[in-house]
Amino acid sequence: MESNNKQGNAEQQPKAVRVMQLLHITARQYDAYKIRCGRSFLQNLLHHYPQQLDEILANKNYWDWWEVHYQLRDNIFLNAENLDCINVEILGAMYTAVHHPYSLPAELILDTDFFAGFTFMIKPAI
Repeated sequence: MESNNKQGNAEQQPKAVRVMQLLHITARQYDAYKIRCGRSFLQNLLHHYPQQLDEILANKNYWDWWEVHYQLRDNIFLNAENLDCINVEILGAMYTAVHHPYSLPAELILDTDFFAGFTFMIKPAI
């Protein structure tokens, strides 16, 4: 009965807190990783358009969009079975795989309305 009660409490906790507990990380580490992934995702996506990178990274709408998709991927991670029984190093690898910024462009649908305000021109390689 005790373990069922603990599981019920875990499901009611905010998802980010649950991730931090499973991975044994702080809120600062969680946020830093989320920001690093958001930057890496955009750098990978816009590697031909470096002039737009800083402008988009400074845009609150991008980070709001990223937060929604990051939480969706946290849900994928948290829906795996028996997370409490898995070694923390393996959990870390699982979490990294779910959030890997270089595999995400194929999975995420970009909001074309958000990107409509930007001019994407490839800089000449001179």
